Amino acid sequence: MELLPIYFTTMVAGILAALIANKYLSKHVDPIAFRRLILLFLLLGSLLLITSGLNELSKMFAVAVVIVFALVFFVALYIRLRRRKETGGTTAKSLQM
Repeated sequence: MELLPIYFTTMVAGILAALIANKYLSKHVDPIAFRRLILLFLLLGSLLLITSGLNELSKMFAVAVVIVFALVFFVALYIRLRRRKETGGTTAKSLQM
């Protein structure tokens, strides 16, 4: 019972974050890249769950998960900045108008 406020706060914050992200941030996210990132997250999470009983192997996978997500983040950021540089800072929406 003493953890109930933490659970409630976490639940409310998650719902609010999802609503705000859907309203304001979803137009800036590439759906294909998001789907691939979610699949990668699920794959790596399942590997962590599979190795949860094996202490050393689980630690190695945890480090691998952090490294993979850092690489994915920086590669995606690099690609986005390169595209922006190639188009002169314009976006697809401004090109359509």
